[in-house]
Amino acid sequence: MYKFLNCIDELILRPYGTPKVHKIDCPFKIIVSSIDSSLHKFDKHLYKIIIKSIPKANSHVENNYDLVNKFNGKHLNDNYILISLDVVSLFTNISIDLTLTSIKNKWDYISRHYNIPKKEVLGAVDFVFNSTYFKFNNQIFKQKFGIPLRSPLSLIIADVVMQDLENVY
Repeated sequence: MYKFLNCIDELILRPYGTPKVHKIDCPFKIIVSSIDSSLHKFDKHLYKIIIKSIPKANSHVENNYDLVNKFNGKHLNDNYILISLDVVSLFTNISIDLTLTSIKNKWDYISRHYNIPKKEVLGAVDFVFNSTYFKFNNQIFKQKFGIPLRSPLSLIIADVVMQDLENVY
C-alpha cells in the first residue's frame, strides 16, 4: 500500500474552464482537476474508504427512472408542491471544517469497515483538501476555501455533507 500511495513526482496542476451554456453570457466554471497530481492516488484511496462505508441518503435518487419508481402509486395532497433544489457552487461552498464534522458524524459507519484511527482519516482528508495548488500565468495559487471540484474524494464528501444538512433541516 505504501508503494502504491507514495509519490515523489511534483506536478503543479493547471486550471481549465468549462462553459456554463445554460447561463446568460455563458460564464466559465474554473476547474482544477486532481488527476496527475501527486496526491491523486491517496485522494482516490480515501474516497474508496468512505464510499464503501457510508449508506446512501433516504432521499437519494439514482436517475429519472428511479425517481418515477419512487413516486409511482403515491398521491400528494393538493396543498403539497413538488420542488427541486440546486446548490450554488456546492464544492467551493463546503468548508473543510464542515467536511471534517460530517466525517466525524459518520464515523460509526466507517469504523465498521476499516480499522483506521479516526484521527488519521481526519488528518488525511484535511491534508488532501489543504493541498490544492495550481499554476496560472506562471504564478502558483492555493485554493483557500471549499473542496476541490475535480477530486474523487470531493464527490463523496459533498454527499456526506448534504446528508448532514438534510438531517438537520
